[in-house]
Amino acid sequence: MATKRRRLVGKQAAWLRAYLDESNPATFMNATGAARAAGYAARKGAKDPEHALQQMGHENLKKLEPLINEWMDEVGLSEARLKRKLVEGLDAEFHYHATSNGLITDVKSYPDHRVRKGFAELGLKLKGALVDRKELSGPGGGPINIQVGVDKLAAALMAEVFANHKPGLPNLTQTKLDPDAGRELLEAVDAGDQD
Repeated sequence: MATKRRRLVGKQAAWLRAYLDESNPATFMNATGAARAAGYAARKGAKDPEHALQQMGHENLKKLEPLINEWMDEVGLSEARLKRKLVEGLDAEFHYHATSNGLITDVKSYPDHRVRKGFAELGLKLKGALVDRKELSGPGGGPINIQVGVDKLAAALMAEVFANHKPGLPNLTQTKLDPDAGRELLEAVDAGDQD
C-alpha cells in the first residue's frame, strides 16, 4: 500500500530542495542554510535574525522529517544500513604489507584505533551520550573575568603566605600582587565585622 505524499509548495518546498541539495555545502543537511536559501527571513526588528532562521529551519526539519527519511532510504542511507556501517567502523583495521622484490610477501592487520574512536564518538553522539564541548570566552574572544568574594579564611591565608616568604622559595610577589594586600583585606574584613 503506497503512502500518500503531501504536496509541498512555496518556501517549505524550496527549503526541502535546498536541504537535500548535495551540490550546495551551504544548505545540504543544514537547516539554517536551507531556510536562508528558501527565502525565510526574520520579522522586522527581530533581536537576533540568525536565531530566527535557526528556529524556522528546525521547525521545517521536524515537520518534514518523514520526507527526509524517505529520501535517505532512497539514496541508500537507511537506518539499518547506517547502523551496519557504524558497527563495521567500530571494527576498522589497517593493513601493513611486507614486500620483497616488488611482490607482497606478508600482510598484517591491526586495529585502527583512530578510525574506531571516530566511529565510537559518532555512535555515542547519535545515542545522546556524548555532547560536543563548547569553548566560552569573554568580550572580544579574551578571557572571562570572574569576580569572587574573598572570605576571611582565604584573606588570612593570603596574608600568611605573603608575610612568611622565605628566600629560595618562589617569589609570590612577582605575580604583581601587593604583599600587604592580604593584610589590608583581612583588616577590612575585620573592620566590617565590628560594625
